Amino acid sequence: MNTAGGEVAKGSWSEIFRGGRGLYSALVIGGIAMHATQMLVIAIIMPTIVADIGGAGFYTWAAMLYTIGAIVGASSTGMVWGRLGARRGYALGAGVFALGTAACALAPDIGVLIAARAVQGWAGGMVAGSGMALITSLFAARLRTRIIALSQGTFTACHLSGPIVGGLFAAVNWWRGSFWAMVPFMLAFAAIACAKIPDRLDIEAGRGRLSPLPLLRLATLAAGVCCVAATGPIDNGLARAILIVAAGALVALTFRLDRFAPNNLFPPEALSLTAPIGLALWILALHGITQTSVSLFLPLLLQVVHGVSPLFVNFLSIIISIGWTIGTFSVSGWSGLRERAALLSGPLVAFAGLVAMTAIALLPGLALLALCALVMGLGIGIYNVHLVARAMDSAAAGEQRSTAAALTSVRSIGTAFGAAVAGVVASMAGLGDATEPEAVGRAVTAVYLFCWIPFGSMKEKMAKRIGWACGGAVLAIALCSPAATAGPPEDIRAALDKWTKAFNSRDAGGVCDLFARDLVAVYQGQPERNYDAICALLSDSLRDREKSYHYGLDLKEILVSGDLGAVRLVWTLTVARKDGGVIETVDEPGIDIFRRQPDGSWKIARYLAFPIAPRP
Repeated sequence: MNTAGGEVAKGSWSEIFRGGRGLYSALVIGGIAMHATQMLVIAIIMPTIVADIGGAGFYTWAAMLYTIGAIVGASSTGMVWGRLGARRGYALGAGVFALGTAACALAPDIGVLIAARAVQGWAGGMVAGSGMALITSLFAARLRTRIIALSQGTFTACHLSGPIVGGLFAAVNWWRGSFWAMVPFMLAFAAIACAKIPDRLDIEAGRGRLSPLPLLRLATLAAGVCCVAATGPIDNGLARAILIVAAGALVALTFRLDRFAPNNLFPPEALSLTAPIGLALWILALHGITQTSVSLFLPLLLQVVHGVSPLFVNFLSIIISIGWTIGTFSVSGWSGLRERAALLSGPLVAFAGLVAMTAIALLPGLALLALCALVMGLGIGIYNVHLVARAMDSAAAGEQRSTAAALTSVRSIGTAFGAAVAGVVASMAGLGDATEPEAVGRAVTAVYLFCWIPFGSMKEKMAKRIGWACGGAVLAIALCSPAATAGPPEDIRAALDKWTKAFNSRDAGGVCDLFARDLVAVYQGQPERNYDAICALLSDSLRDREKSYHYGLDLKEILVSGDLGAVRLVWTLTVARKDGGVIETVDEPGIDIFRRQPDGSWKIARYLAFPIAPRP
């Protein structure tokens, strides 16, 4: 059926379940659900995991390695399908997903868990990329916006239910159940894929002679994403910026090598600003950066600035997802002039929501903030569904698989860069330990202002300028940051904050970094201790699995003269049992004497502590 303007009208919702497409729709939706659930649930159950098998020092690695694996897995979709065919390639991804999930459930320690999460992430990325490949291969252009909209709705449902499911398993202290519960579904998914998906789809060329595995390109891609992930625990803004630039160079190298390879992972024009597919991928990446940066700091804004309970700090992120879904479903049937209107107006609506959110972020009351989040989500949903569908339509013959893989992996790459860039901007804006409302408000405002840049990328003529602006802004922020220009008091404060984080995360290797080798430590009522004795005492405490130790820091005063600094402070030590019950809390007023080291760092050479009688 054609519209009056000669444009092909979009298909109805029922058509994606008719004509033999129902099973394929279920596979696409099921793959998205499994991938999204395993991606989102880990944040809820990680505290329970750490309490059971330890590894607090690797707290973020389970989520980080899953993300890295998912990016590499999605990028591998075209290569795996090219070697094994659609049926076996899809079944392989689902089967490895099930095995990786079972390995997570059986993990005896944190090392095995994070290794299993990397495998699970690779397979989850493969399943998600394969779902996009199925859409490109088996759904006509007029039906694609419908199935893409349904996929977004599925992701939002998982966003809403994932934390609930994870919370239920965490509440009964059986974190392994959140993995075991998914294994039967994944095995059934693999069996159905193996039985029902054609071995060769109409769009596929014959496999013929096998091309070499693209190990170098996958390695440079993984290295680039690892550089992004490595920015998380680093406090120095300049070092973070250098890692982000290195990550961008490695990812760009991957795409450049891939362009001239005989077995492409991505479309050859993936980085072109003049090709439709290249422009679409740039927009997806830049807007992935924006959405991640906004969502990442919303819980912090709500909890620290607005005093919202930790139980509800995620509600604005959920509102953005709901808005995205509403926008997607509302326009998925548009074609012709209305489709073009959605592509042009969507970014403007999203940008308006972001600008309004930036303006009122620190004002009292949450109703307007929620409305702005909804508007931003609506705008993204309005344009995104048609952008992805048009990118699929623009794929040249023989590039459908690589295009599908790129649509999944490039957005994930943008998400990873978004988290890293937002961290740099917030740090440079003075986020500190993220406990002071004024500092958090200033940092969130800076991040949201920076996010205005990617929303200018919708116009092709602006895209190149935006790319240079993003890179230049990150470098300028880093070079002008407090970390790059900080004086001795700020350096001393940063050293104490770093030690506090290391101790509270049970990083036994990091708790000794604060002390000079000629340390003399005096703790009232106990004998003097030197460097080795203090390190041994702290390390023994952190290895005690029956108790947990947590230090809070209250800095009173920092005085610096030349290479010496005196710090008046109060440490508050809380000792708790494994089950969470507090044994005692001790306030430790004292004075730390810092000395500047030859490498410019500040370390404690002497400290005096005068503990107050513990309180239960």
